[in-house]
Amino acid sequence: MFFIKTKMTGWGLSIVYMVIVIVSIMIPNLIPLLLILLPALLIMMVKNQQWRPWILSLSLGMLLALFSANWLLYWIFIPFSAIEGWFLGQGFARKEVGYQIVNATLVWVAFFVALVLLFNASGLNLLSQLTTQMVKEIQSSSFLMALNQSGIQGIDLTTLVATMIPSVIIVCSILITLTHVVILRIFETARDPQSFPVLRHFKMPKRSAFLYGLVLLIMVFSPSNSDFIGQAVSTVFMVMTFLFALQAMSLLWWLFKEKMRQLPLALQIIIGLAGTFLIITILLEIFMIIGIIDNIIDLRKRLSKSKEE
Repeated sequence: MFFIKTKMTGWGLSIVYMVIVIVSIMIPNLIPLLLILLPALLIMMVKNQQWRPWILSLSLGMLLALFSANWLLYWIFIPFSAIEGWFLGQGFARKEVGYQIVNATLVWVAFFVALVLLFNASGLNLLSQLTTQMVKEIQSSSFLMALNQSGIQGIDLTTLVATMIPSVIIVCSILITLTHVVILRIFETARDPQSFPVLRHFKMPKRSAFLYGLVLLIMVFSPSNSDFIGQAVSTVFMVMTFLFALQAMSLLWWLFKEKMRQLPLALQIIIGLAGTFLIITILLEIFMIIGIIDNIIDLRKRLSKSKEE
């Protein structure tokens, strides 16, 4: 807790950054942790305007990566994490995180696209392998296979999964970005309980619900996913569904903000993770409908006015 409550210097953050890079090189199985920890450190440096440690961390990180068998992966990952760190760090510094979340998400989408291109250039079709693995997971699950047979008969499972890949990439990019926002929010709250809120004011741009309805109409009257346009529309639909569900969760967080403040920080995190799990699995459609209603009539504004009256 002392580490969190004390404003760590940029050089201290830089040392932690180097240690994580070295450990991940020595233990390759820990590389996935890079996706979570390293960008968070860069975001903190940018937020605190600690430019020299930020530049040193990036430079030494790229240099140390040369000692890894996966050096090319590091050389792609580190620049993209630096760009995301710039966006979110500036957002936290200016207390305008919402718009920067979109920019950071696009950075991670670009990272995954670059990763796919890298593997393709090396003769390894990453998308094909990912599709095959997802099909195996679905086939090994009796529930998912029953859902497939009852709800989407006549559609090849491999084709369906391949269509879902872009949506999976975008949703993963959103989750990575939000994870970094939550980590920074935890640090900010621990140091200053009155720091500005982030997630409970997350909202889709106005009139997004009308765009969502248009996408739904296109899917109804042109249900084929075999062409590029069909896949693009399907991807937009799935991503917007997830984002509206996330807005609904943000609305609930806003409604119960006073009670949430009284809970320990660890319990708040558990509730947030549980809510995210429910969104992704069981209650996606319900949360999506709530999010659309909030987007159309701005429930927060209406509820705030009713409280004032």
